[in-house]
Amino acid sequence: MKLGYSRGTASKMAQNREMGFTLTKIERYCIDFKCTPNDLFEFHPERKFNLETNHPLYQLKREDNTNEINALLHELPLEKIKELAELVKKEKQ
Repeated sequence: MKLGYSRGTASKMAQNREMGFTLTKIERYCIDFKCTPNDLFEFHPERKFNLETNHPLYQLKREDNTNEINALLHELPLEKIKELAELVKKEKQ
């Protein structure tokens, strides 16, 4: 919302429910979020398509490592988490 998106649009984006994309909208997202179109999409292969394992769409398949990241953060002392937060803040600039 800080970038000018409506509450409804921001909510859909945060909940991964945005469905209709025009090229103009994709371009604006990439500009606003400093990313590429590949960062906006994730590929979930379906068996019915029987794609070869080297199909370019597989570049959009992401590993779900949320649990691993959560476990690592849970084990870190608070001071290390603060240091990590500062690194992330610096990276965003």
